[in-house]
Amino acid sequence: MISVNSKSKFWDGWLEVMRSQPELTLLISHLGLPSVDPQNLARMNIAQELSAVEKLHKYPNVYLKLSGFYALEQVNPTYPYPSLRNYLSYIVDNFDLNRLIWGSDFTPALITVTFPQTFEHIFGLDSSEVIHSKSILYENLMRLLSKLEK
Repeated sequence: MISVNSKSKFWDGWLEVMRSQPELTLLISHLGLPSVDPQNLARMNIAQELSAVEKLHKYPNVYLKLSGFYALEQVNPTYPYPSLRNYLSYIVDNFDLNRLIWGSDFTPALITVTFPQTFEHIFGLDSSEVIHSKSILYENLMRLLSKLEK
């Protein structure tokens, strides 16, 4: 298992890694570090920004970490991450919910937000999305760790 921080334009290189190493479990950190433009949050632009990460996520051993919100948010105050709300909605609608894992990015996050603010916005997603928050915050990671343990 490897957890990777990389900018969106470099994710395409990981496609070959996943093709040649299908047993590898890849954790994509911080939503794949997309470039977030608060003036341009249309679904089409978000889809384009996340396209390389979405291609990788089609591999069954690739997980997307919902982390680093404080660093990606372009609006001040950072919390409750208004620029990222559309990104999260897009991810919940288009990615395998069983392979989304929350991460706090602890301790750097605490310079900007409180610990509860690293995750409580997930509960504020639309009602169709909030049913998955327990899975995202806890269960998916526990399932992955128990799978790797075997």
